Amino acid sequence: MRVHRGYLVRLSLIEAIEPTEAGDAHLRLRDGSRVPCSRTYLERLRQRLV
Repeated sequence: MRVHRGYLVRLSLIEAIEPTEAGDAHLRLRDGSRVPCSRTYLERLRQRLV
């Protein structure tokens, strides 16, 4: 799923969503890496993960 203009992420690899003060978020993946998630895609991502 697209989570940022420059990033696609497999939903099964997302471990946590870490919100930022700016309204965006970082996604922590199972391998420990972090990927930015823009607020444009954040609500759609949360709906898919429920």
